[in-house]
Amino acid sequence: MSLKDIIDQSEGRIELIDATPRSLNPSIDSTFTKIFHPGMVDVGYADGRKVAIFIKVVYDDEGELHITGVEGPRVTGNCAGSAGQIDMNYTPEFIDEKVRLDKTWTRDQLNELLRIWDRWHLNYMKSGTPTQEAYLRLHRVNVTYPKSQYDQDLDTLKTAGLNPDPDTGYEYGTAWLREEVPTEVLDWLRALPETIKTPAWI
Repeated sequence: MSLKDIIDQSEGRIELIDATPRSLNPSIDSTFTKIFHPGMVDVGYADGRKVAIFIKVVYDDEGELHITGVEGPRVTGNCAGSAGQIDMNYTPEFIDEKVRLDKTWTRDQLNELLRIWDRWHLNYMKSGTPTQEAYLRLHRVNVTYPKSQYDQDLDTLKTAGLNPDPDTGYEYGTAWLREEVPTEVLDWLRALPETIKTPAWI
């Protein structure tokens, strides 16, 4: 795979957070906050009852995308299931076994939301250039504790001749880099059905 192929698959544009003018930042009119209720999830109650899933998407006036979720939020401030980056649990098998979709949502919509969550959440905190990030998306070697994922990523990029980045000289992980979220991704998120239920918190 050529470097151009890798860059073409990166889908976005990256810049140093505090070293580049913010002239490309969105206007206030393009910012949004959305709360979604894609369905119900089994969190292990003995009687088999499911609790509501809520997902909050915020695109702020700095052009930063934040996505969080909660399962069964309670008025006491805790929840029946997980909270925060709940997407990590939502594998295809988990969805098949544990989730009942709301009538306003499809499986394809949930799958795409999870893909966007994984790809674009915290778009202003990227460790690598478009070339490095795209290569790792295709070739990352996942490791678990006590091994370091960061060290493994450095080795993967070095072996591929991508650390430092041959075009920019940037060394992976030496700064937080910013990647602009594509307009089509933002438009897709805006078009999702918002919840008609009000969560206790999210």
